[in-house]
Amino acid sequence: MNASRSRTVAPPIVENVVIRASAGTGKTFQLSNRFIALACAGQPVEQILAVTFARKAAGEIVDRILLRVAEAALDPSKARELAQCVGAPSFDSSAWRAQLKRLVQRLSRLRIGTLDSFFVQWASHFSLELGLPPGWRIIDELSEAAVRSEAIRTVLERHKAIEMVALLQLLSKGEVRRSVTDEISETVIQLYSLYRETAPEAWRSLPRPRRLKPEELNAAIVALAQVELPEHKTWVAKRDADVEFARIENWQAFICDGIANKIICGETTYCRKPIEPPVVAAYQPLIDQARAVLVGQLADQTEGTWKLLDDFHQAYEQLKLERAGWRFDDINHKLALALAEGKLSDSSYRLDARLGHLLLDEFQDTSRAQWEVMRPLAEGVVSDEAGSFLCVGDVKQAIYAWRGGLSEIFDTVTRQLDGLSQSSLKQSFRSSQAVIDTVNTVFANLAKNEALNDDQHPDRYARVRDNWSESYETHTTARRELKGHCQLSVAPR
Repeated sequence: MNASRSRTVAPPIVENVVIRASAGTGKTFQLSNRFIALACAGQPVEQILAVTFARKAAGEIVDRILLRVAEAALDPSKARELAQCVGAPSFDSSAWRAQLKRLVQRLSRLRIGTLDSFFVQWASHFSLELGLPPGWRIIDELSEAAVRSEAIRTVLERHKAIEMVALLQLLSKGEVRRSVTDEISETVIQLYSLYRETAPEAWRSLPRPRRLKPEELNAAIVALAQVELPEHKTWVAKRDADVEFARIENWQAFICDGIANKIICGETTYCRKPIEPPVVAAYQPLIDQARAVLVGQLADQTEGTWKLLDDFHQAYEQLKLERAGWRFDDINHKLALALAEGKLSDSSYRLDARLGHLLLDEFQDTSRAQWEVMRPLAEGVVSDEAGSFLCVGDVKQAIYAWRGGLSEIFDTVTRQLDGLSQSSLKQSFRSSQAVIDTVNTVFANLAKNEALNDDQHPDRYARVRDNWSESYETHTTARRELKGHCQLSVAPR
């Protein structure tokens, strides 16, 4: 039997479903099934939104839809096959020719593209509400980098040199090894998206434990210097070093190893000798002081980082407004805020069509900001008896974390939306048995992988390993006739 004919028939169009589809198992086949089924059921194509992550993937969905309908229009066997897949048993080649004509006539009305392109289209109809000037545009990476650099220069010009030095000492914990501009640029690149996703209060939420008064600190140091220790040269040497670290207030060195570290970790011996209560009592005030100082430094650093990011944000937004140019994630952010404030209530009117059906592809690469915009739309179609929702993805193929992709969203969507069913596609129509065996070898045995078994912290990855092991399903292939060879090479630790 032809491999394409043996694939699972698409779910009924009324079903709201999340599909976990591994590589080569037919996710584009399922998406095209859903789209064609909706069109055959008389749903206006402009009410069907199918979005994916990359332009190439969006083009493949359009091509697959048109190609399958065209083949059915020309070949009676293809007509019967497609009719079975989409639940339209009465459709013969003549019916498919009529359907193809309708699709081609409304080709410009098809809403099949990337999330970013849909967001830009949406934002273009709400420019006033989003604070976007006439003629605004999406700027390329090179132009955006130039705007970002100018915003950093603006921040530097607004502050006195001594203020920037003090701020950089906070950001780098006193170890400034790069230029001021490079240090600020690195901070902005790493943390600006987090700044925009959080309230200012979050950056001021770290507690500031009480520090010892100078006389209390001196008394604690003297007590540690005089405490009775086991007759062991390593004990004495380490205690004396800790006393010196406390005197010069090098608290990081004080807690990083030795007796203090053992006490912090709840251990009861050091160099095979018991840590007696008097020793613990002598160390504890200085351990508390170390905690108070280091947590306080972290709180100062966090608040200083927010101040820097806030100054940068003000300059950055002003420059983008002057140039009428924004990034895709800027548009995501503006749409999310406007939705939360109820400013986009007449979207159907302005977009010239009500959204009745939502098809999400490559969902594992969706960012938190993108899902904040899409979630209200998803909630709308799920709650509508005449609507439908289809979400397809594979967390093993999540490759865009560097752009904010958050594969965990895929695991939470079923909890956030009511009434979703789940299914999985595990049979590949692309890969040889050797490839599938390798996939199973790697992903079915993650719990045994040495990289996820930290001897010093055995529980660090336990929850991730256990959850994965419980949910992983063995993959198979329909292409057993294909030859192949795979080799796994393990790099030195």
